[in-house]
Amino acid sequence: MIMGKLYLWGAIALAVFGLGFLSAWKVQGSRLEKAKAQTATVIAQHEAAVQAAKAEVQRAEAAATKATADADARTAQVITKIQTVTKEVVREVPTYITPAIDAAFPLPVGFLCVHDAAITGQSPTPGGPCDTPDAPSGVKASVAATVIAENYGACNECCERARQWQLWYADLRARWNGAVGP
Repeated sequence: MIMGKLYLWGAIALAVFGLGFLSAWKVQGSRLEKAKAQTATVIAQHEAAVQAAKAEVQRAEAAATKATADADARTAQVITKIQTVTKEVVREVPTYITPAIDAAFPLPVGFLCVHDAAITGQSPTPGGPCDTPDAPSGVKASVAATVIAENYGACNECCERARQWQLWYADLRARWNGAVGP
């Protein structure tokens, strides 16, 4: 009889243990399902954030392309104007520096030495033709005026290109900061 009771208690204990195990399994299973659902939600949110970031990058790239095209158009327009004005100035040289002026006022060697030193970014050096700065150079004032006008035109073009690049950069920076924040 004691053996029968032991078996009975053993069977009851086994049944209680089995029910507890199944309950725990079910609770663990529902936690697992909940974790899977949360993971899927996080993954979906991440993928949505990635897609939004990609769209933002595409908008920023489109804005940069437009800003570049606008800057190129502005630069071309201003450069054309500078070139036109430079050609007009060169065309007017004979009006202001006539052949009579060229004959009466030869450019001195000293003028060419200073001019050439300014172009190279170095001080005039003694020796050679610069030792006789008062001597006539053989270069007509009209020729020097033409070369100087063309050089200033080229300088103005370079300055304008640099200014347009600065405007382009400021435009892109403003667009980018507006798109992604400071």
